[in-house]
Amino acid sequence: MAQEDQVTVKLPNALTRGELIGEGKTPEAADNILNTRVFGVGHKTDDKGKPIEQGMGSPGNETYQHKEALRVALERKAMANPNSADVIAAAVAAGVQAGLAARDAEKF
Repeated sequence: MAQEDQVTVKLPNALTRGELIGEGKTPEAADNILNTRVFGVGHKTDDKGKPIEQGMGSPGNETYQHKEALRVALERKAMANPNSADVIAAAVAAGVQAGLAARDAEKF
């Protein structure tokens, strides 16, 4: 990236929304500063103005390890309460999804 393409944003040193408002920022400006710190400059927002998570691990971009951990947790929950049909069905579904993710990962 060329030097002239980089965007520099100076963020205040205040750590909380209350501190930013105490420094004279509007609530909207304080929220924008905090969201920029967490989600980055130019982050995407939904229709209500809430930041949209992106990248590895975000909804829709879960990693294989995340799905596998969910499957294991559901299996353990099902073993602890074997009479819960919902938990068992969820564990089976998570196992199928993890298996499909592993298969897809092997293709690439």
